[in-house]
Amino acid sequence: MLRYFAIMLISCCFLACQKEQEEKLPAPVQELIRSAGTECTCLPYINKYRWKGNIVYVLAYKGPACDWAPAFYNSKGENHILPAPDNFIDFYNEAVLIETVWECNPGKK
Repeated sequence: MLRYFAIMLISCCFLACQKEQEEKLPAPVQELIRSAGTECTCLPYINKYRWKGNIVYVLAYKGPACDWAPAFYNSKGENHILPAPDNFIDFYNEAVLIETVWECNPGKK
């Protein structure tokens, strides 16, 4: 009985940590995710990076036939980050990927 209680307690801790991590996303980034819905034509995704000591969220797309430009957001979810990346390639070469925060999945609602 004690073993089951311990397993359940540990499971709750893991679930609580996962929920806490989701809530740490800046409100504007959460709004981007909500507004995207299930429109996945160009396979959008948001990655979280560490770049020049700062947290940067990048909205990008995987669709090979789509014309797009990345959108950069700072740790507060503001669209203007300073210093601004010189170009997309240099950013990716300098940045360290922390995690994929979100990717559009048309089959998941």
